[in-house]
Amino acid sequence: MMLTPTLNSFAPNSLLDHSQTELDNLFETLPALKEGELSGVYRGRLFAIIGLGFLPRFLRRGLYKVLQTFINPWKGKRFELESGANIWFFKKGFLPYGYYNINRQDSDVDQQPVTHLSYDVEQNLALLRGVRGEARKLSEGVYLARMNYQTRNKLVRILYFTLDRH
Repeated sequence: MMLTPTLNSFAPNSLLDHSQTELDNLFETLPALKEGELSGVYRGRLFAIIGLGFLPRFLRRGLYKVLQTFINPWKGKRFELESGANIWFFKKGFLPYGYYNINRQDSDVDQQPVTHLSYDVEQNLALLRGVRGEARKLSEGVYLARMNYQTRNKLVRILYFTLDRH
C-alpha cells in the first residue's frame, strides 16, 4: 500500500494498520524537521510494534486503538532544546522517564537527515541506553517517529509512533 501524505492533512490514526515495511517506505519520503521544531509536550500513538506484523490489518488497527486508551501508560514525549523525556501515566502533567538527547543528524537507517533521539544518557538504566529514535515531519503539527534498538551487531526497528500536540 503506497502512502502519500500532504504536509497539511495526514491523520495519525490512518497509519495504525500499516506494516513496518510500509512505514519505512513512507518515512524515507518525509522531510526533516527544522532545528528546534519539536518543543514542549506531544501526545504519542504507538503502532507497528515488532512481532505483531503477522496479525491481520484489522486486528493490528484494533490493538493499536486500544493502546491509545488509558490502558497504555505511555502518553507521549516532552522536548526541551537538546533533551527530553517520555511522559508516563498522566494526561495532565507528566511523570518523566526514559530520557534522551536530541540532535539533528543523518539516519542510521536511510542516511537522510532526521531529528535523532539518543537514550544513551546517564539517567537511564543500561537496558534503555541502546534505544535510538528518529523523527520526521508527517504533516503540519504531526510527526512520524520510529524507535530502533542498537544491539551489539545491528540496529533493530522496535516500533513506529506519531507525535502531535493535543
